[in-house]
Amino acid sequence: MNFDFPDANSDHSPKSDSAQRKQQLRATIRGDRRALSSAIKADKDSLIASHAVEYLRTHDISVATAFVPMRFEPGGAELPFALANEVQHLLLPRIATANDGPPLMDFCAFDPRTEQLVPGPMGILEPPGPAFSGFPAGIDLFFIPALAVDSTGARLGQGGGYYDTNLAELAPDAEVCAIVYAHEYLDHVPTEPWDLRVTSVLTEDGFTRLQV
Repeated sequence: MNFDFPDANSDHSPKSDSAQRKQQLRATIRGDRRALSSAIKADKDSLIASHAVEYLRTHDISVATAFVPMRFEPGGAELPFALANEVQHLLLPRIATANDGPPLMDFCAFDPRTEQLVPGPMGILEPPGPAFSGFPAGIDLFFIPALAVDSTGARLGQGGGYYDTNLAELAPDAEVCAIVYAHEYLDHVPTEPWDLRVTSVLTEDGFTRLQV
């Protein structure tokens, strides 16, 4: 899928131009997500969860991260509950930023049989337990949210920098899978040097490993 962006030969510096393009794309995708009907979203989310579960069942994944999708994000509210049944440990992010500090997250084990998610400082549901001591080396697979992804592994996030910051030191062979809707898997995603790149993408159409 292609989106029209301002001419790259404008008066903007490369950094500000890329940031502007990212903001424009974020606004477009957020609007498209809000416009998606509840029924269509539920169907897409069910397929995403099914593909994610199937991937875990057919690969040697003991410890994985996931997230609790916000209202309009792909995957649906039941996604972490479905995934938790398929791995030894499912880790969910918890905001650890203090006041106006850097965008920090912990990853905490979540067992839906014994724990309930609680609202965090940003209103996002989080696990109440302690941070996982083996992070990040002990993680087999990272399922992370995104607004868009392209075939080179470029990822567009919400703009807070949480995943870019907290997953910046991953090993080169770490498996990082972004979850988006199929129409958000684009020909090109504008990036900046610090943006996290992913190795695969999961949509309602299935799992795709990227050539990165």
